[in-house]
Amino acid sequence: MRNDKKLRADAAATACRPETPEEHAARLADAVSALEELAMTGGIASIPDPSAWQRDIREDRPLPGRGN
Repeated sequence: MRNDKKLRADAAATACRPETPEEHAARLADAVSALEELAMTGGIASIPDPSAWQRDIREDRPLPGRGN
């Protein structure tokens, strides 16, 4: 088992190190794979109407010089 201080040091070093093109491509491929898997299962079942959900959660602000 790794000690907590070593784990934090590894995480900090990873966050500061630039991502190589290969790492970026692998991370992108993982993300695409996860989204494809979600799409194949029919999406998020707890959101029956995505458009209504988006309207409900969207926080619009008045545009400057318009409205109140």
